[in-house]
Amino acid sequence: ESIRELMRKANIPGKPYWLRHTFAQNLLESGASIIEIKEMLGHDSIKTTKKYLHIDIQLMREVLFDE
Repeated sequence: ESIRELMRKANIPGKPYWLRHTFAQNLLESGASIIEIKEMLGHDSIKTTKKYLHIDIQLMREVLFDE
């Protein structure tokens, strides 16, 4: 069965993309690097991984300036 079918059977609204996006975003917010996230999602390109991530300014400051 596909993820979409399983989501429908479990009455989970949304699309499989949302699950991948949430997984990637949670990894980022937990301190994983974009390279690690890329590998976990199975992407060949960082460009693809970037589509799943939304880096907020505070998180960026924490990463760049160790705040």
